[in-house]
Amino acid sequence: MPKTKKLKLNEGCIKMLKIIKLLYNDEAYYDNVINIIKQGDKDQSTNNIQVTLNKYLNSLKVAGMKIIKSNNKFCLDSSFYSMNFTKEDIESIGILYNSCQNFPDKNITENILSLLKNLELRMTNKDKTVLYEITTKKDYSFYYSDMLTQIEEAQKI
Repeated sequence: MPKTKKLKLNEGCIKMLKIIKLLYNDEAYYDNVINIIKQGDKDQSTNNIQVTLNKYLNSLKVAGMKIIKSNNKFCLDSSFYSMNFTKEDIESIGILYNSCQNFPDKNITENILSLLKNLELRMTNKDKTVLYEITTKKDYSFYYSDMLTQIEEAQKI
């Protein structure tokens, strides 16, 4: 007697993987995610769909993904895993970020910014903070201008 056992797929798992794919492709608009949840079950109520969506998002958060919602779109703030970056790595990324802003070819700039965004998704919060401090240009001249005169007076003594 031949086995006629059908392969049973876990639809919830497949839906979550599709949502993860949308998140990584930066295409996780609210309507796209809802359409994935509705697949296979058109009779779901709006309340049930929202509950299912919250369950999926909470599962992804428990797994280590940080997801934020902005402008009717879900955005990936950090990935499942993070990479360990040294200070030199982060400084190199910061230099690349600051220098790509001045490239004449905007396609190259967009490609580099896309790469940097992918790297940032895999950074720890500590590394993101260091990168932010490197890439933001701070002007402390107002603070040091008063101190400069004090230092010059102290050197004369």
